[in-house]
Amino acid sequence: MTAVPTLDEYPDPKGDQPSELKGIGGRVLVADDDANVRNLLRHSLRRAGYDVVLACDGEEGQEKLEADEFDLVITDARMPRCDGFEFCRSIKSNPVTAHLPVLMVTAFGERNHKLEGIEAGATDFITKPVDVAYLSIRVRNAIQAKRLHDAVRENYRRLQELEKMRERLVRMLVHDMSGPLKTVLQDLDQIRLHTSGNSEHCQEATLRASAETRRLISLVDDMAEAAALEKAAMPVELDAVFLRPIIDLVLQGLEEPRGPQLRTRISPGVPAVVCDARLMRRVVENLVRNAHWAVREGGSIEVGLERLTDRPAVRLWVKDDGVAFPEEAEAFASCQGEHFFTLGDRVSDGLALRFCKLAVEAQRGLIGVSANDSGRGATFWCDLPLA
Repeated sequence: MTAVPTLDEYPDPKGDQPSELKGIGGRVLVADDDANVRNLLRHSLRRAGYDVVLACDGEEGQEKLEADEFDLVITDARMPRCDGFEFCRSIKSNPVTAHLPVLMVTAFGERNHKLEGIEAGATDFITKPVDVAYLSIRVRNAIQAKRLHDAVRENYRRLQELEKMRERLVRMLVHDMSGPLKTVLQDLDQIRLHTSGNSEHCQEATLRASAETRRLISLVDDMAEAAALEKAAMPVELDAVFLRPIIDLVLQGLEEPRGPQLRTRISPGVPAVVCDARLMRRVVENLVRNAHWAVREGGSIEVGLERLTDRPAVRLWVKDDGVAFPEEAEAFASCQGEHFFTLGDRVSDGLALRFCKLAVEAQRGLIGVSANDSGRGATFWCDLPLA
């Protein structure tokens, strides 16, 4: 049987240490009622580079924990006043110390002690008589795991702070942009009313300005609602909805005298789908407005609707004959919140498309985009389940 190394067999603390005894630094609390064991653990751990604090039982150990911060606790299983099991339970029940690893020292063969220790929350076990090399490795591994856990907690805390900052920024932007834009729109409406008899050029200018202002207001709304959809904090009211009336309503509001030709291709008898009518109106508006960016003068935009034959769903699409869509582009791969993005020579409204993606997926649908077979333009589509 291999002899367990004793305290006197190791070199002086100032000398070179075997590689398995080298620690990674940290603060260790040792609770044991046996003075010899306490001294052995303190001497061994200090040689490995750890700062060690001693306690004679769990009660004193709890006092030490409340007064200072530690990276690891080593406790004997059996001690007077407060034993290791009770001490371990108190550590794990306290949110401040619950993340601390606990190594429990037990007598050889005490299976019941190990089971009770596991139930109490012990991380690992050290068997008496203590093998110092084994102890050093266990301590090093436990502290490494604890530090990784601490790093994850800190990164999560930082992410939460960044998320709160982003939410505050979105609210600020929405608030600061909405008021002035609505005021501009009201003034433009008044100008148009009071210049109704003036030149056609003046009327067209005010119409364009009004349309662009409405688009900016829509983008502000997209920003606020996309943020809510990303957090699943926005209520989605799913119901049985026919999409044809939504399409007609949207196209009526987007027709422009010199804008692209708007047409529909609706298959007969398309059934109702499960969706949020308000969100889908915004989706259709955004997809049609996005098509405007690609369509040049004299172009056209087609909005279609059909029931799919390969699954219980209805497909709505917006097809344009504008700038070619690059074959290698993945569906919505580039619309991650940017105001505008470019795919080849094609410019799109990234924020609006981001909203569309989030809104359709929140309604249990699918959304995508593909190049047209003609080599001109693109088709944005979304599939929604049948009601």
